[in-house]
Amino acid sequence: MSEIKFTLTDVEYLIDLREDHSMVLITPQLKVYSLINQALIGEVLLDGMDMIPSFKVNVKVGDNSFKLRPIKVFNPLIRHPEDDDKIKFYNMELMLFADYCPPQKHQRSICITTEHVTK
Repeated sequence: MSEIKFTLTDVEYLIDLREDHSMVLITPQLKVYSLINQALIGEVLLDGMDMIPSFKVNVKVGDNSFKLRPIKVFNPLIRHPEDDDKIKFYNMELMLFADYCPPQKHQRSICITTEHVTK
């Protein structure tokens, strides 16, 4: 393994819940700082399952921001306001790799609520 040539600086998950709650789109949005122009390879897991099995993105020197393709979840676990004691989470894991560099991982638990409905 060589020196680190990029840093995963931020990951945000944009959540778009259908009004009838039948499906949610979870779109990973990444920010990466790169020391060189390079291709990064990655994958996204939701509760341990490969949801975006493999993707490639080209980054340039400096700050880079990009969205991955949305993950569709049918019949999602939703936290309703009356469910205070029953919080439902999805565990998201994102991994990024570059040639001869240690992989960078990001993990976060997200909760889908009725506030995520898009009109």
